[in-house]
Amino acid sequence: MKIIFLNLTQGLVNRGLERVFDLYATELAKKNDVTIIQAGDIVPGKNYKTIRVHPLTLAPQAAPNNLLEKLLFRLERDPASLQAIEFTKDSLSPIKKINPDVIIAGNGAPQLRILKRALPTKKITVFGAAGLGHHDIKTLLSHPDLFIAMTDYQATWCKPYQTSRTRVVVIPNPVVLSKSSKKIDLSLPRPVVLTVGALTKYKNITKTAEYLSELPLSHIIIGDGEENRKLQDVLSKRAYDFRWIKRVSPEELPAYYNYSDVFCFIPDSREAFGNVFVEAMAASLPIVATDDPIRREIIGGAGYYVNPKDPKSVQSAIVKAAEGGKIDYTQQLARYNIKAVSKLLENALNELTKC
Repeated sequence: MKIIFLNLTQGLVNRGLERVFDLYATELAKKNDVTIIQAGDIVPGKNYKTIRVHPLTLAPQAAPNNLLEKLLFRLERDPASLQAIEFTKDSLSPIKKINPDVIIAGNGAPQLRILKRALPTKKITVFGAAGLGHHDIKTLLSHPDLFIAMTDYQATWCKPYQTSRTRVVVIPNPVVLSKSSKKIDLSLPRPVVLTVGALTKYKNITKTAEYLSELPLSHIIIGDGEENRKLQDVLSKRAYDFRWIKRVSPEELPAYYNYSDVFCFIPDSREAFGNVFVEAMAASLPIVATDDPIRREIIGGAGYYVNPKDPKSVQSAIVKAAEGGKIDYTQQLARYNIKAVSKLLENALNELTKC
C-alpha cells in the first residue's frame, strides 16, 4: 500500500501530531511504501521517504490568542490556514507523481477541500488532533473518507457532524519512550512537579505555573509557544525553585519524567488527547489532570482529577499526588503499544482502499 502523510509542520516542531506521524510512518514503512511531505527540514536516517515542499523555518502560530485572531481563524485567513493552503497546493505535484492509495492529511479543512477537488478519486484520512471544537467540526463537514478519533468520547462527539461519506474509527495515539538510561540531576528540592506541553492558551500551562507558584515544591516546565512572555512574568514572581526548558528532544525527555515526582497537565477539555499523559504513565508518575471524559479514558481510575479553573483544587491534588507516590499503569499502557496501534491504523486504511 502506498501511503502519504501530509503535514505542514513536520520537521518544524516536534509536538503531538508530528511525533505521532513519525511513529506511524516508521512502523508502517516496514511493510508499506510510506512518504511524508512536509515544509520543515528533512531528518536523515528515516526508513520512510521524505519530500520537502513550501520550505519554512518556523511553524505558524498554532492557536488564536485574541478576538481578531479568532475571527481570522474562523474565516481561514489566519497565518496557519494560509500557509496550509499554499503548502497543500505545492504538494499536489509530488502526490500525483507518487499516486498513493491513501493520503493522511494533517492540516485541517482547507487542506482537505483542496485535496478533494484536485484528487477526487483518492482516499483521504484525517486525525482528530485539533480537539473538540471548531477546527475538527469543519474538518468533519469537509467529508474525509476516514476520521481517526483518539478516544471513544471523541468518536461520540463526532456523530452530529459526521455524514454517511465519513467513517469514524477509534485509534489511540501511539507513544514510544526512549529506552535510554540517561539520568539527570537538577539539584531541585523535593517534591518536583513536571509539566510538558506547548505554551498555547487552552493548555493552561501558564495558569498551572501560577497555581503552583506559592506551594513549597519545585516546578519543571518543558515547552515553548505563544504564551512564553506571560509564563516568564509568572515565573519571575515564583517563591520556590523552578526550571523552564523550552526544548527537549524525545530521546532526552524520559530523563525528566524519571527525575520528577508528580506530573501535572490541566488543559481545557478541547484537548483531543495528550501524549504527555501516556509518557508520564510510562514513568509511573502520579498524574494531576483535567476532570473530563477524555482524560479519564486515557489515565483511568488512578488519576487525580481537577477543575483547571479552580486553583485550590489543583493545589490540593498536587499535594495528594506527591504523598501518594508512584503508580503502576501496566494494564492501561498496553493499549498504546506502537505495534498494536499501528496495526489498527493499517487495517483501517486497508479497508478504506477496498471501498
